[in-house]
Amino acid sequence: MPEESPAGRHRRFNLELPLWVRFRENTPGSAAAEDNVLEGLPEETTTTAISSESCFFYVARKPPLGAEATMRVDIPMRASGRGGRVLCRGNVVWVSDREVEGKTGVACTIESFRFEPPGKDQEQ
Repeated sequence: MPEESPAGRHRRFNLELPLWVRFRENTPGSAAAEDNVLEGLPEETTTTAISSESCFFYVARKPPLGAEATMRVDIPMRASGRGGRVLCRGNVVWVSDREVEGKTGVACTIESFRFEPPGKDQEQ
């Protein structure tokens, strides 16, 4: 069952969807973007809650507040009737100070997103 966000404008869904996330430092005067990727490769995890403007998940590598997040959420065929991927960009707005099973809870905004229907390289 969806829940209202605190502002009451966007519905939050408690869904576990496959998520790949990469964080970049987002500080003024930082070097080229490639030099600021935290740990290099995207981390695979699962969403815990998601709405059209934010998502929450757990990761092994703790990002700093304000870091840019590039995310890919895979939507299974059974969930949407057609499946696909949602590519998102946002920022880290909250990082838990407690770990759960060795992972840190992270909340990110979703500033922009685009939907990609299933293609040849995606499972259907």
